[in-house]
Amino acid sequence: MLVAGGYPMFLLQHVRGSGFDRIAVDAVGGGALAYVGISAGAALVGPDLRMLRDVDDLGAVASTAGLGLVPFVVLPHRNRGRAERHDRLAGQGGWPVVSINDDQAVTVGGARFEVVGSP
Repeated sequence: MLVAGGYPMFLLQHVRGSGFDRIAVDAVGGGALAYVGISAGAALVGPDLRMLRDVDDLGAVASTAGLGLVPFVVLPHRNRGRAERHDRLAGQGGWPVVSINDDQAVTVGGARFEVVGSP
């Protein structure tokens, strides 16, 4: 399944409201589907999206808990002038952070993950 980006809390609001969260966690956890996330869709797989909440975000959620498919938070778009912010957030969230550029991806297999560049 492919989950695109956008405003993280808005995406999370619709993921929760539609029931996609329950379906995705079961399907990916059971090995029936692979998950590919872009931008906010990548951040969604982590334990929490709290550090991605922004004043411009359109979503209204009671909980910022992510899907919990991986034990770290993906912070996308490091190369868009966000490196300093990512580094600051990495020490504040309580979760490990993986900060990636637009030409990178995080691949996950079992308990291992790797940041890979585009070919």
